[in-house]
Amino acid sequence: MSEDYCDVSGCEYCHRIPVSNYYGARLCDDCIEMERNTDWDAYEEKKRKRIAEENEY
Repeated sequence: MSEDYCDVSGCEYCHRIPVSNYYGARLCDDCIEMERNTDWDAYEEKKRKRIAEENEY
């Protein structure tokens, strides 16, 4: 027997409701727009540089 439940969790980033399914993630419209406009290659490069700098010390 399956149990019925209401999933009231919000956006995975900011916890707002309503949300949409965006590539398997529950995101609000603003966070979906942020995902689309972010240069993820530049983000990953900055992240690698920051980690490398932290490891130098």
